[in-house]
Order: sequence, then C-alpha cells, then structure tokens
Amino acid sequence: MRKKIIFFIFFVIEAFYLVSCIRLFTPEERLRFRRKPKKECEYNFIIEENQKINLLKQDIGNLILFENEIYYDIGETQYKNNDTYNYILNEVINFMQNNQNAILIIEGHADTLAYKSKKVNYMISVNRALIAKDYIIKYIDEERVKTYAYSDLKPRYDTNTDRNRRVDFIALKCMQEFEEYDNFYSNYMTDFLIEIGITNR
Repeated sequence: MRKKIIFFIFFVIEAFYLVSCIRLFTPEERLRFRRKPKKECEYNFIIEENQKINLLKQDIGNLILFENEIYYDIGETQYKNNDTYNYILNEVINFMQNNQNAILIIEGHADTLAYKSKKVNYMISVNRALIAKDYIIKYIDEERVKTYAYSDLKPRYDTNTDRNRRVDFIALKCMQEFEEYDNFYSNYMTDFLIEIGITNR
C-alpha cells in the first residue's frame, strides 16, 4: 500500500511538471513538436535520360532550357516554328508529369520592334503565355500552371532582338517558391501595370 501511495505521488509530480513545461510553449510551437514540417522544396527534379533539356538555376526557380527555341513573327501571338513549338511543349508536359509537386510558370515576352504602345506590347506577351498554357493544361492540372507577362521589360538578348519574342518556362518546386515568384512579379511589374491601366494598385 505504501508503495502504491509513493508511486501515485511520483506520477502526480511528473504530470504537473510535464504540463508546466508544455505551457511554456505557444500553440504553434507545440504543433511543431507533434509533427515535423514537410520539407516540400527540398528534392531534386527528375529528368529522363532521353530528355534534351537543362535546368538553369535562377534566384527563384529553374529556367527550363532546350536545344531550340520558339519563335514569333513581329506582333504575333501564334508561334512561328510549329514543330519546335510542339516538341518543347510536349517536353514540358513530360517533365511536369515526372515531377508531380512542381509548379510551372509560363512567362510571355515581347520585343520593341513592333512597339505601338506599352499596353499592346504587354497584351502580346500575355497571349503568348496563355496560348502555351491552353495546350499544356490538356495534360497537366491547371492549378499547377501559372502565366505571367513581362512585355519587353525582361529581354534575354541584347543584340538578337527578335529572339526576345518568346515564352520561357520556369519550374518551381513547391508553393513557397510560387509565393516568392508571385511576390517578385508584383514588385517588378506593378508600376508598369498601373502606367498602362491594367491595375490601379
């Protein structure tokens, strides 16, 4: 009987101590103790051996590079080189199917050769990205495919101006990277979008 009493007292003291320790932490901190956060961004992209693509690490995400590029005529939103266009988009689809957590950013770009107005140039880059998206979302969940337009504000080439008429494909690993990208775009483009009347923020 005496041993039971001692055991009970010891149990009560231990329980009181444990509860006191738990109260030192916030609910968020206690939640972290119960389950470790998933490191959703920490993985390597899968690229098949026969895929002729490279990933170029950027500040946010990875630019998907191909041997050839998609070309557009001046002021056009429909691609010029059909075979290359279909090949590149199918490779992007294959990549996204092999990387189920990835988010795809399609960037539309324009050049200054067909410059009529800032708004016209911007809408050209919008539609270039949207047309590519319309093809890709036949095979990939639309929630994983986002489009952004830059008009002529982000040229890749200084001298080959016509090659700045393009779409770029950016692979992001997780939602956190997408939020960082979206924040970057907002900071980069807001003043321009206000100027051309697309947004009033």
